[in-house]
Amino acid sequence: MHAPETPPQSDRLAWLQNVTADGAQPRTPISAPVFVLGRTGSCDLVIDGEGSAFVSGRHCEITRREDQYWLIDKQSRNGTLHNSESIEEVALQSGDIIQLGKNGPRFRFLITDFSDHNAGETLQFQTGQTKAVKDRSKTAALVQVAVHKAREARDFSQSGQTHIIMADVVRALIDKHHRRHRITLLTAGFLLLSVCAFFFFTVRKLNSAKDRIDAQLTQLEIQLAKADDPDEMEKLIQQINDYQRRAMQIQRNLLYELGKRDQEADTIESEIKSLLKEFGANEYSIPPEFHQQVRYYISRYKGPDREHMENALTDAQPFLMEMKAIFKEQNLPPDLAYMALVESGLKHQARSEAGAVGLWQFLPATARAYGLKVNKQQDDRLDPKLATYAASRYIRDLILEFGTGSSIMLALAAYNLGPTRVRGEIRKVSDPIKQRNFWYLYRIRALPEETREYVPKIIAVILIGRAPDRFGFQPSSPAPSAPGASP
Repeated sequence: MHAPETPPQSDRLAWLQNVTADGAQPRTPISAPVFVLGRTGSCDLVIDGEGSAFVSGRHCEITRREDQYWLIDKQSRNGTLHNSESIEEVALQSGDIIQLGKNGPRFRFLITDFSDHNAGETLQFQTGQTKAVKDRSKTAALVQVAVHKAREARDFSQSGQTHIIMADVVRALIDKHHRRHRITLLTAGFLLLSVCAFFFFTVRKLNSAKDRIDAQLTQLEIQLAKADDPDEMEKLIQQINDYQRRAMQIQRNLLYELGKRDQEADTIESEIKSLLKEFGANEYSIPPEFHQQVRYYISRYKGPDREHMENALTDAQPFLMEMKAIFKEQNLPPDLAYMALVESGLKHQARSEAGAVGLWQFLPATARAYGLKVNKQQDDRLDPKLATYAASRYIRDLILEFGTGSSIMLALAAYNLGPTRVRGEIRKVSDPIKQRNFWYLYRIRALPEETREYVPKIIAVILIGRAPDRFGFQPSSPAPSAPGASP
């Protein structure tokens, strides 16, 4: 098929004029290089009025190739007619009639000079268009005006003017077609600014309040560390608890959550809080001494005790992964498997002067209570896998016994000190509401020094195990070794 000898010029506009019904025959500008007609909402001209039953979802398209327009049928159900003849593809000339199906809507294809366009002309289909298409038609006409002006500017070597021309057209679009929306837009803008101002003011106020609480908590912790009188210590702890409750209320505020920023200059403290939160422990205000202890043991494992940590991250890594799987099987945090590094240095034949044996340093009575055989002929505490299963069940029972909140922290303390002694210390607390609070026992130094060091040591090991590179370790990927065969 050949294009006509007189193609449309670049300063002309293409239109579709609805000639289906008598009366007004409004026009729609062909505003895209590929202009689709059909019933679906994605079409450039949506047909949903009279005769739409004969129109397919994407019925046909008008495509511009250089300066020539072509009508292409899109395998429509009822076919596309050009001047009453069915076509698959045909070149269009001004005045041609396009019909969507034999009984469908009819349009006249027009090409007009730019000067013939009236910006105030009504560009609405009385039938066969949705409101969205009406609005789009108005906008498209003005855009074509802008394109024409831009071409004129280019032809007269007025480079760099395109953005000015387009801005003028956008303003014209607002002035001509959206005056009725100005009040709505201004109101919405005012409301948006009001909401933003309220949001930032509230977030700033919450941040300031939290900063003041944090500063007060720091002072109370310093006073508590120096206090010797039990009554004074009790009073200080009560004040700390009150401030903690106020701080936690701020943290639970939705606006604070949305606007909060990471103000933790100390990433180790941030990681400690994140870990304890996973463990279900109260992580808001950790005693400064606890942070110091974690730092101390991190430095120990990076220095004098580096050999144990490197072994855990290299040779013993395959077995550590198996131990983590066992803890996960018991619905426990897998990272608790690192307790074995603190207990025995991951040496499955380790023995203590008190009679504790194996990876998990079980005493005979506790080992037997959790199904391990301990006699002259057999000692299951030396079997890494059996001992790990027993340890996971024991730790699970300790967590269940010491309740919620700081249950894992109390369970760790009980693993080291023994549940009987932890119960004894809890019973000394005058207020039963506080009896399951690990931080309370830690602050009043109710726990022995060994236990006060044991818990932060475990936290330090877990933090290194989670991110060895961050702490200067470069774990290798060795071949799997026999479980517990650590040097």
